[in-house]
Amino acid sequence: MRTIVVGTDGSDAARSACTAALELATAQGARLVILTVTEVGGASASEILSEAADEARSRGVLCETEATAGDPAEAIVRRANELDVDLIVVGSRERGAVAAEGIGSVASSVLRGSERPVIVVSPHGPRQSAKLLPMASIFETVLCAVDRSDESLEAARQAARILVPGGKLILASAIELEVAAQAGWAAASVATELESDAETALKRATEEVSAVCPCETRLIDGPTEAGILDAVEKDAATLLVLGTHGHGRIAGILIGSLTTTLLHDVSCSVLIARAGRVDDGSPSSIVVGLDGSPESAAALGAALELRDRVGGTLRQVIATGGRHVDHVAVVQDQPEIEVVDGKPVDALVEASVGADLLVVGSRGKHGMRALGSVSERVAHQARCSVLVVRHS
Repeated sequence: MRTIVVGTDGSDAARSACTAALELATAQGARLVILTVTEVGGASASEILSEAADEARSRGVLCETEATAGDPAEAIVRRANELDVDLIVVGSRERGAVAAEGIGSVASSVLRGSERPVIVVSPHGPRQSAKLLPMASIFETVLCAVDRSDESLEAARQAARILVPGGKLILASAIELEVAAQAGWAAASVATELESDAETALKRATEEVSAVCPCETRLIDGPTEAGILDAVEKDAATLLVLGTHGHGRIAGILIGSLTTTLLHDVSCSVLIARAGRVDDGSPSSIVVGLDGSPESAAALGAALELRDRVGGTLRQVIATGGRHVDHVAVVQDQPEIEVVDGKPVDALVEASVGADLLVVGSRGKHGMRALGSVSERVAHQARCSVLVVRHS
């Protein structure tokens, strides 16, 4: 991310927006443009901008300030386009008692009028949903774990189809030499067989994706889980793709123990690949689960990017039964969202029927803390591939 523009009028809501924009600019190393359009409550434009700029500079953020005239929403969208920014941040006051002319209406107008990513910030925290939380594409460096199973071939197909043009696809297969060590006098022949199996798996997967994109291959020595986690870190993978290797349809299409463990422990986003309606692995029908959090906004960003690139449809779903989810406020800013009665897991599993890909956000839980999370339960029970987006 290179440039962020934040609109401010000096209100509490605008200060919250500035704080959020500063945090993003700090994390991304981005330039911040602070824009005010009108004088509000007697405060001059210079006073408003000076306060915000002082805060930015105290955090070491490179910032510029601008004051302009006109309709606030139109001015913010216009300057964002002129500056070719990567993100717009605006504040939103509480609804109801505040006049319609307040920043709430400005936020809604910016969301409707901008084709660029927008984050709407409430003074009481991330109550509102974001139109799109910008992030480096998670489809840039994709690592796909393969073995000789049909499930891993499906994973390779889907990995190739979602890779960004010019991205890097890495196929990795593990040689578990500790298995050979347990074979006693036959250890040498078992090790040779294991290595042959891994090489065959890589060859089959390479042939499967060759018509779509080039790829690199990795032979991993050692336990599969540790080896894949190490490969993810060494190759700075942004997405790990895994097959299911399930054991039937008990409470959904269960995923294997290795896939479950990697889903918990890996630091990047994860795609659990299941065979879909399209033979080539392209997700023509995408569903994204939302709850108004930054994590679900990151999921929406990934889903929008994928839809725009591969085509097809995108269905946005929010469940009424989620804890701490103000679905009314979310839908007010994003009327295209479909509200579904029920608990999030049940609603998303039902929405996955007939879809090719279900996208959900992750709240950053790893290891044992991830057990029982919405994303983990959805990954097990969904009827289609599941993309778990981790925003960094």
